[in-house]
Amino acid sequence: MRRGGPGSGIGWGGPKGAGARGIGSYRAVVIGASSGGLDALTVLLSALPEDFPAPVLAVLHREPRDLSDFAAFFRSRCRIPTIEPCDKERVAGGAVYVAPANYHLLVERDLTLSLSTEEPVHWSRRSSV
Repeated sequence: MRRGGPGSGIGWGGPKGAGARGIGSYRAVVIGASSGGLDALTVLLSALPEDFPAPVLAVLHREPRDLSDFAAFFRSRCRIPTIEPCDKERVAGGAVYVAPANYHLLVERDLTLSLSTEEPVHWSRRSSV
């Protein structure tokens, strides 16, 4: 589901000084939650307005074998596109990127996402920015 945000002309983090929404000079919103944080993450993501300018990178720590499609779960509750990214996908403002199960999610210097299966940290694969 790619309508709206990504590729719609809103750059990485929106225009400088987009302080009307409290974004300011931040380039992204990065959120991590344990498996018990699903409700809090749902409340937070569902509150984002349609015109939210920054990319949102969300990681929900879960079992490696969990095949739940959390991008689809959040998509039905969010006003901005929600995506489970592919390796080397370019990050764009106005979208939520939900890390797939059993992967570290990293942001590269060229603003693409990398999915890694490097060793778990404290029993899980986490995000790195």
